Amino acid sequence: MRSLLQYCDLTFIFFCMKITLLLISSIISHFAFSQWNISTQNCVGGTSYDDPKSSIKLSNGNHIVVSESSSGISGNKTDANIGGIDIFVVALDNNLQIVWQKTFGGTLDDRPIDVIETSDHKLLIIGNSLSQIGGTKTAPNYGGPDIWIIKTELDGTVIWDKTIGGDQADLAGAIQEIESGNFIIHGESDSGISGNKISSNKGQTDGWFIKIDKNGNILTDKSYGGSDPDFSSLGLIYHNHEIIVSLFSSSNISGDKTENSYGGDDFWICKLDTNGNLLNQKTIGGSGNEGMSLLQITST
Repeated sequence: MRSLLQYCDLTFIFFCMKITLLLISSIISHFAFSQWNISTQNCVGGTSYDDPKSSIKLSNGNHIVVSESSSGISGNKTDANIGGIDIFVVALDNNLQIVWQKTFGGTLDDRPIDVIETSDHKLLIIGNSLSQIGGTKTAPNYGGPDIWIIKTELDGTVIWDKTIGGDQADLAGAIQEIESGNFIIHGESDSGISGNKISSNKGQTDGWFIKIDKNGNILTDKSYGGSDPDFSSLGLIYHNHEIIVSLFSSSNISGDKTENSYGGDDFWICKLDTNGNLLNQKTIGGSGNEGMSLLQITST
């Protein structure tokens, strides 16, 4: 069967360190890439470290790129470094020219993971933060890295920021909006009940499900895992009122885990309901280590 992409006209934006952006138009045919034609490009950043992590196209036609940055005012970066590594957000038009840019952070390291446009046409930026209140951060640190969520207007004006975490390391993996207007976050946690985390630790690192409302208030959080480390990947799918997440697991049957490890890290695929309750699970792997990054819905 031929690829569904065979005769599709496609436009891509690629980005790499120092936020070099290439707008590339091409046609995929006969199972092979034709010549890539670069229609425009731009380089965004300062004289230090600028590393993009995620990008989206907005409903207003602009593109948003979120990156880590330790650069001060230099190059074409107009904001000072706040402290350590900051979250650097750049809006670009279709010609990849800068529309606006914002730097978010406290006095320590603050690293972005993902960004989405919400149904009410705001930006929701999710990352990990070591910083206490200071700089642009108004939410406290609970211990170790916490999940940091920033909601802004489409021009980068901050509406609110919230941290979620316990007294150990708590890391974000991905975020999605669901039909109710609430948001689901999948990550990982070493914390027990502490800070604003209400679910207990199952053993070392657990998968962590969080649901928040549009104002960032926590509606529920659930930890799930076995007796050994179970690390979150970036895999998160919401479909037909069910959630599929992917993790790396070295746990045998214990805690919430119903299948033994095959050796090293395995894929651990879990189905959850919208309250984070575990509905089904599958462990997939061999004798070595298996790693997964993303999940994709198929047509069958």
